Amino acid sequence: MRTVLSDPEVAWHIRSFESWGSRLSFRDWKGYDLGHDDDSDEGSEPASSGLLLEDGFWKRSELHYYKDYPVTQMYAHAGDAKEMMDEVQQGHDKALKAILLAHCPRLRSLACTHYHAEDE
Repeated sequence: MRTVLSDPEVAWHIRSFESWGSRLSFRDWKGYDLGHDDDSDEGSEPASSGLLLEDGFWKRSELHYYKDYPVTQMYAHAGDAKEMMDEVQQGHDKALKAILLAHCPRLRSLACTHYHAEDE
């Protein structure tokens, strides 16, 4: 995310994006193990990658940018942008994905699946 937002050339080269889960809080920020040894139809389980974000992860300037971008570039209402920011500060990744995708002008393929362990 930080690389795409800071370097438009990186965003230019992104052709596809896949999201294999939803993060609803900071405790959900883990990698997903997408490799299966069998052909079962079971969903991907979060892997213990050591990546765990905490409140305070985002820089103040990033939060300001994330707050303004939906209003100035995505034509969201200020109330919607505030709701998005509240979610970002709680660790939810929906708004971050939207902002990231908006920065990728040559995106051709998008695949998303919702997975959250508490949904089962």
